[in-house]
Amino acid sequence: NVEATVSSLSTMPYRYRLVNDDYLSSKNFRRCFVKKYVIFYKIYEENKTVMVHRILHARQNWVDIL
Repeated sequence: NVEATVSSLSTMPYRYRLVNDDYLSSKNFRRCFVKKYVIFYKIYEENKTVMVHRILHARQNWVDIL
């Protein structure tokens, strides 16, 4: 489920790829799909944190939203 996936990002944040969009990938956004949702997040190495920026329904136009 979504909550378990978000929780697991703290231990394995690099297992998901960068977003397949030039601008968003240049900003180091990553995404993962969980059922009908897409989780967008970034890894901040300097303070060793993962921040979830958005959780959207997979059918939404996420490029325009982000």
